[in-house]
Amino acid sequence: MKILIAVDGSPCSDAAVEEVGRRPWPEGSSVKVLSAFELPTPPTPEAWALPINYFEEMDAALRKQAQMIVERALEKLKSRGE
Repeated sequence: MKILIAVDGSPCSDAAVEEVGRRPWPEGSSVKVLSAFELPTPPTPEAWALPINYFEEMDAALRKQAQMIVERALEKLKSRGE
């Protein structure tokens, strides 16, 4: 069986990870964990008022946060499987 779980770091997604880890899945099952993010809209409509690397920095920070959330979920799942 293939299981896909989306996480966002919220208590609800943490509960979903706990539930997936608790269930007895058939042998050979695989779990994929993913997260998504959306860049926020600029704080000002004037593009010239933003730093040149505004979107690059926001993208990097949000990617890092999403990766940490996924890694935390994977650690919970791995600890349940041991």
